[in-house]
Amino acid sequence: MHFSAVSAHTAAAWRHIVPAATVVPNGIDTRRWQPGRGGEDLVWSGRIVPEKGAHLAIEVAEQSGRGLRIVGPVGDAEYFEEAHSAT
Repeated sequence: MHFSAVSAHTAAAWRHIVPAATVVPNGIDTRRWQPGRGGEDLVWSGRIVPEKGAHLAIEVAEQSGRGLRIVGPVGDAEYFEEAHSAT
């Protein structure tokens, strides 16, 4: 078997079970995706599950009075409905 991790930190955290894991670098080409001036809304991107913290992004948007665009696959439908109904 072969294992991969999204970061050196994650690979190290699993080293006690998986002695060797290949770190797969970020899939974003940072030479092409440079920071820009942004826009009015905040953006949160990731799997929509509690451990990724979309609910925290919702709180920040509400406290700052800014809009929020949430993008990603729903991995926990119940969590999504709870977070979505809170807005």
